[in-house]
Amino acid sequence: MNNISEKSKAGMGLKKGTSIKKSVTWGDVDDGDSKNLATGAEPTSPTLKSKLHSATPMIQFKFYNIPFQSLGIIYYLLYVDYQSLIKYDTINFTLLKALPLTYFGQLLWLSTFSVAVPISEKKRSTTTTTTTTATRTKRLDLSPSLVFAATLAALLSSVVIYAVAVLLGSPILAFQSQTLLFSLHLSMLVTFPLIMVYQFNSNHWCNLIVELSNWKFLLKNSVYLVALASALGGWAGVLTIPLDWDRDWQMYPISLVIGAYLGSLVGGVLCFIGSFVPV
Repeated sequence: MNNISEKSKAGMGLKKGTSIKKSVTWGDVDDGDSKNLATGAEPTSPTLKSKLHSATPMIQFKFYNIPFQSLGIIYYLLYVDYQSLIKYDTINFTLLKALPLTYFGQLLWLSTFSVAVPISEKKRSTTTTTTTTATRTKRLDLSPSLVFAATLAALLSSVVIYAVAVLLGSPILAFQSQTLLFSLHLSMLVTFPLIMVYQFNSNHWCNLIVELSNWKFLLKNSVYLVALASALGGWAGVLTIPLDWDRDWQMYPISLVIGAYLGSLVGGVLCFIGSFVPV
């Protein structure tokens, strides 16, 4: 905890020996900001103020936050409309019909989340000024403008996912429509919820990249972990295609789509288990 110099105290009209305290949960700030905090002014350097603005929102995870809608889509594809799914001339339409179910299922799932947002609080007394940071819980923003922006971003990102899928071995000259539909499903599982939570804040996205291997960070950002598990599940689904099992669901890209939804569900279960782990 840094102390204000005696000269600064004299300039502020305080008696010699008077202490001025500050508390910042993200670490110390520099001397210039300590003077600003003591006088009640806003920080001038990229320290406390920037950390408050760039702190990644933490998602509070409960049992009902598990993405059960993914289980519903799996049930729909493998049971309700399975015969249409395994036929080459109807698979595209079946996957296309499942997209609205995924979209509204994701919206319903996101509406169950609460976000812990960091805020700055200042407490003044006769001789001291204390600045602390606390968290405020609020419902996730589901405003129409954000939903529209996230939907558009998901549609655009499906082109990127399509290109990555081709680079990883998806057919180039054949099955273009199937690959595109798989990309749309994956973008709804990955891009759409991430944009809804972290929006277009570059600081948040940088934190997501930097903390990719930090399991404590992942447990506190459950939507991020679920999105990663969905992408990993989609990639793992391709491993079943060359196996000599002779099953209808091994037809491309059924196992990839099912793998992505299974990954989403598994990621949610891991988040629920991780919510009991102190971090």
